[in-house]
Amino acid sequence: MTQRYAPGHAMIPVPPGGLKPLPPEPPKEGGLQQAAGILHIMNLEMPLANTEYEYRLPKGTKLFIFHTRDGTAFRASFARGKVATPTPEYLTVKANTAWALDNLDIQEETFVYFACASASKVIEGVIGK
Repeated sequence: MTQRYAPGHAMIPVPPGGLKPLPPEPPKEGGLQQAAGILHIMNLEMPLANTEYEYRLPKGTKLFIFHTRDGTAFRASFARGKVATPTPEYLTVKANTAWALDNLDIQEETFVYFACASASKVIEGVIGK
């Protein structure tokens, strides 16, 4: 082996022919394949502005993340009738952000209601069980 030195750095032994990349690690047991079984992607089309659309969270939901496909702001609520014509209590999800909740334990039928001030929007989400 030869020694190469860069000023201000420690000496590093370099084998003849240079460094070789490490072989790829085999996939970990479970890993992404396991996560794919518990993460679900959803799309909710909202063709009309200021109209309420609902999504039922599946039993056993542990987390969710929602945003609009194009980054438009939207309104959300767990109560029907709050988002089409904004009426407290609802949440405004600002433009180019997402709404995420985790550490949930949803064991009964739970709906989330969405609306947007603009027409032809899509809510995209990831639901974790």
